[in-house]
Amino acid sequence: MIDYQTCIRYFENFRISLELSCFFTRITQSPKSYTLRKLTLTLILSLIVLALNAQSNDTPERLKYTVLAPDGSIALTIVDDSRDDKIQLEAVSSFYKYELIDPMTSELVYTAANKGTLGAFDKAKVLEGTYDLRVYTRSFIILSKIKVSAPPLGVVASNETVVINN
Repeated sequence: MIDYQTCIRYFENFRISLELSCFFTRITQSPKSYTLRKLTLTLILSLIVLALNAQSNDTPERLKYTVLAPDGSIALTIVDDSRDDKIQLEAVSSFYKYELIDPMTSELVYTAANKGTLGAFDKAKVLEGTYDLRVYTRSFIILSKIKVSAPPLGVVASNETVVINN
């Protein structure tokens, strides 16, 4: 989906290419092939502008990772939207607490109480690195390793998942 700013940038670049086309056709003006040269130059400049804009990567990303239970069903979904400051957690069953733990020091980095199946933690409050994510439900604990990285990627979940019954 193209946002408003991207659309404005496309139209501005197209307007600039048309102005350049008119400038170059005035310089190389000849009575016989004026229209053909103008059309050709306009098309070439427009294609160049579109090719340059197509290479820019300003589109927001919405990454979704699933954590599987031992039976193969989805136990937890981690959603990272580059437009949002928070990383969403969606569990199949209700959970009352979730924690991020540094695996090197076993230190608690982030914890939050929760009601229901949705939770979130702020990306700005967590440093870049690998963490153990623990989601506590009434009947089991969902464990997963996640890697919080710089803003373009956000969170990367690993396949190392364990569900512990209480």
